[in-house]
Amino acid sequence: PEAFVLFVGTLEPRKNVAGLIEAYAIWRKRDKSAPKLFIGGGKGWYYQEVFKLVEKFNLMNEVVFPGYLPQEDLRLWYNAATMFVYPSRFEGFGLPILEAMACGTPVITSNVSSLPEVAGDAAWLVDPTDIDALSEAMYRVFNNLDLRQTMRQKGLIQKAKFSWQKTATETTQVYRQVLGG
Repeated sequence: PEAFVLFVGTLEPRKNVAGLIEAYAIWRKRDKSAPKLFIGGGKGWYYQEVFKLVEKFNLMNEVVFPGYLPQEDLRLWYNAATMFVYPSRFEGFGLPILEAMACGTPVITSNVSSLPEVAGDAAWLVDPTDIDALSEAMYRVFNNLDLRQTMRQKGLIQKAKFSWQKTATETTQVYRQVLGG
């Protein structure tokens, strides 16, 4: 399949899809061979502004909105993507990062909120307000196969640190400590 960049999430301001589109526009201006950007997820209440940005930057043929991606299809999308970009300004956890890493997909994400803890050293972290840095990160990850391979390997290791079994075990340990047992 053709190379593409993937974002998955609801179109709302905190997800910073506007910043992603602007960064992608900078990359496309610099490098016409940049792959398409797929923005998957529910429309949310911010979708009209996002579509207007795509038109403003004349990216109607480069940015694709496949709509809501069912949970059972996400693995296919992550596996097919060249990289996953998640420039959110705030997340309680950031599960899509781990989902992408579990599929061996290189991840670029924000250096704020819970995202650095979830991503560890496996992702390229950027300031979500620095559009040029986000654009540069996408350009570099896409154009460096060795870097993508390293990110894939680190992502699989990072993902293994998070599991329901590990969460259950750690929660049980906390209860035992609190209850004095």
